Amino acid sequence: MCGYIKVNNMSFKEKPNFQNIYYWIDTKQINITNFDLPHRKAYSEKKEKIEKKQHPSRVHKSIHLRPKIVEENTEFGNWEMDCVEGNKSEKEIYLTLLERKTKKYIVIKMQDSTTESVVRAWDSLESKYGKYFKEIFKTITTDNGNNFKRYKEIEKSKYSNEKRFDIYYTDPYSAWQKGMNENCNGLLRRFIPKGSKISNISEYELEMIVYKINNKPRKILGFRKADDLFNREINNIIKIG
Repeated sequence: MCGYIKVNNMSFKEKPNFQNIYYWIDTKQINITNFDLPHRKAYSEKKEKIEKKQHPSRVHKSIHLRPKIVEENTEFGNWEMDCVEGNKSEKEIYLTLLERKTKKYIVIKMQDSTTESVVRAWDSLESKYGKYFKEIFKTITTDNGNNFKRYKEIEKSKYSNEKRFDIYYTDPYSAWQKGMNENCNGLLRRFIPKGSKISNISEYELEMIVYKINNKPRKILGFRKADDLFNREINNIIKIG
C-alpha cells in the first residue's frame, strides 16, 4: 500500500507510512483489525487491556518524547534494540541492533537476558568504536522487556558517569514501533529458526549470517547494501573527527 502511494505520487494530509498504518489499525481509525493481518497475532481487547495494565510503559522515556528527526530516518546514529531467543532450555540469547538510516544490523551473543549482559554488550561496542561511539549511537529505541528496564545502567558510559546515548521505550505490545529491527530479526530467523540452540551456532557462523543480511541489496535502500551505507557514514565521521 505504501509503495503504491509513493509510486503514484498520491498526496495525503498525513503521510501513510507503515508505522502510521499500524497505529491507525491499533487505534481503530481505519476499518481493519489484527485478524486481517497475516503477520500479526490476533488478540482480544480484554486481554490487551489486562496486559497493558500489568506492563505499564515508561512514560518519562516514551517513544513519543523521542526527537522527531528519528522518525525521518535521515539522521545517522538512531538505533532500534531487541533480543532474539534460542531454545527454551538454554540461557544464551542474541542482542540485536538496527540503525534506522542505513539499516545496518548488529547481533551480539549474550550469556543470558539480564540487564548486566546487555550492559556488557554495549560496553564492548563502546570499546570498539572509542571516541566515535557517541556519533554512531545517539538514540536507542526498545521495548518494555525486563532486560531493558534499568535504562540508567545501559545508558551510562563505560568510561564516565555521563550518558553514552538516550533510550526510548515503545508503547506496550507495539512491536511495529521498532519494526525495522523486527524485520531483520525475521531475516535472522531464516538462518536460525525459532527453537534452535544458540550455543550450537559458532561465532564464525553468526558473523557470516549477519554479513549476508548486511550485504543483501534491499529495496528500502534503493537496492544498495546496508554495510556499504554504514561504512560510508563511519568514514565521514572519521574524516570530520
